Amino acid sequence: SCFTHVASLRCAPPGTMSSPLLPTDEQQIALASLRTAWSEIGLPHAEAEEAITKLAGELRSVLSRTVEGEQARKAQLTADEASLRGELSALSAALAEPASPGTSSSEPPLLRYRAVISEVERLRVLRDERAAQRSAAASSLHAILLELSTGTPEEEQTRSTAADADEPAPEGAGGLTVELVHRLRQRLEAAEAERAARLERLAALRAAADAITEQLGTKEEAGCEGTEGDGASYRALSALEARLDHLREEKKRRLHVLSQCTEYIAELRHKLKIPEEQHPDLPSPEKDLSQQVLVTYHTEIERLEALKSERISELIPETRSRVAALAAELHVSAAELAAAVSSDGGDEEQQLYDLEAEERRLRERQATTVKLFALLSKREGVLQQRA
Repeated sequence: SCFTHVASLRCAPPGTMSSPLLPTDEQQIALASLRTAWSEIGLPHAEAEEAITKLAGELRSVLSRTVEGEQARKAQLTADEASLRGELSALSAALAEPASPGTSSSEPPLLRYRAVISEVERLRVLRDERAAQRSAAASSLHAILLELSTGTPEEEQTRSTAADADEPAPEGAGGLTVELVHRLRQRLEAAEAERAARLERLAALRAAADAITEQLGTKEEAGCEGTEGDGASYRALSALEARLDHLREEKKRRLHVLSQCTEYIAELRHKLKIPEEQHPDLPSPEKDLSQQVLVTYHTEIERLEALKSERISELIPETRSRVAALAAELHVSAAELAAAVSSDGGDEEQQLYDLEAEERRLRERQATTVKLFALLSKREGVLQQRA
């Protein structure tokens, strides 16, 4: 019968299996049950035979499709194996890891496929781990390099370039090796160390700038605003260094001004013979260089100059006497002295101004002469020792 023909088919090549698809007794029972059912419902014999033939055809089609599917599966396994071996070779090259499925070409396709896919999946896991490590190191390195950049055109060009652009592509040979990841991490550590050093330098510069701005009384400038947004870049470092240089120059200028003011105040006090107990206390320039201190010193100078104007008639003869004594000591001729200072007539302020200028000139000349005589004396002593 058709049932017997279908049942005689096997699901594998001859010699690999011995059991039929359906035992003979089960076939007979099923066929008898169908006939009994059809007889009970009054199905004509011809129609029953036709139904059995149709059922056998359907079973035969199922088996044929199954066989064709398995034959196609064999071809697909061969193609998939070839593709997987290509992927395996690429993964092995990228990771620099040996890969061996451990099967020979004589093995059945399914066994070879399973061995290859197992090795591919192992390397895929390793690839994902290494790719994540590389990406994390490269991203961190790129971020730090951007922060450290100077903002030059060349470095602006690198802003869109990955930090690992000079390394092999992740999918390329050597792109996911342990050595590459280690190399990126070393570069990252170096960049982090440089960033830490720059931040430390920036902190020191800000502290120095804050100290000077406080001394100058310009606290609104403390912190060197305008450089915070540049992080640890050379731009921030250069801007802060320039700012600190400016502050130091301003401090130096104010110290010089106050030094001159101090000398002038001392000179005026001496000339006006003001007792020390009448000297107002002036703030120390070493502690405070604010504008208020400058104003205090200038106010004292204005007060002394006003007092000097009141006593100018007394100061002119005193100054003239000192100038004459210095001129005599330095053997300055009367003609030279007369050319340097005005006569007794004319504006008193101009007379005093000329006399004071000449006194300063003569005192400088006196100091130079003293130094010269000291050198000559030393030279004479040396010559005497040699003699």
